[in-house]
Amino acid sequence: MKWHKVLHPTLKPHLEHQIRETFKHRKVIRRAEDPKLAQLWVAVANLTKDINELKIQLRMPAYKASVVLSKNNSKAKSPRKKGR
Repeated sequence: MKWHKVLHPTLKPHLEHQIRETFKHRKVIRRAEDPKLAQLWVAVANLTKDINELKIQLRMPAYKASVVLSKNNSKAKSPRKKGR
């Protein structure tokens, strides 16, 4: 049985996306000394790129949350009792 056939259904679309993105670099991967290893590193590079793009987006002013306390929210709450 192939491992991707038993992969959890919530992961399958993510795997397929990474395969498509990695496939875009197939010419470089084919020229590598070890194509399987090159394919893995290209996938890692794609993930790193996605993470960095998300970090940049999160630093944008539109994503910063500001906290405004209203009169109802400004009341101090009693500390939580132990054992709860």
